[in-house]
Amino acid sequence: MNWRGAAGGALLTVPLLNDFAANVGRRIAFGLGVVLGLGILIVRRHVPESPRRLFIHGRDREAEELVDGIEEEVEREKGVRLEEPPQSEGSGRVLAPGAGLTALMPYAGARPRSIAVAMARFVRSATRTGSLIR
Repeated sequence: MNWRGAAGGALLTVPLLNDFAANVGRRIAFGLGVVLGLGILIVRRHVPESPRRLFIHGRDREAEELVDGIEEEVEREKGVRLEEPPQSEGSGRVLAPGAGLTALMPYAGARPRSIAVAMARFVRSATRTGSLIR
């Protein structure tokens, strides 16, 4: 999903670089990137994390508190009592699509993305130097 934003930003810089002088267009594009980045930082401070993401990262208590708060707000606004959801017989942990690497980590405290990046760098450097191919 992140590639869409990068592609959109790259397409938006084309008119800036074509319609303005080279030294002005690139400065405008850079400045717009800074403004958009600051806007994203400000918005992220006020938007809560999703309960799914909190569960995936082992922050079950915070996710439960967030869902409880939302349910209380809905009950207050609608004036009705919400029913308890049925309990599943599974492990109780809900994994989002694409969370396979996180689910495979058997030890606590591991940062799956860091491990995946380290593995990718190792394979890239090993295959470039020919260490693995002989």
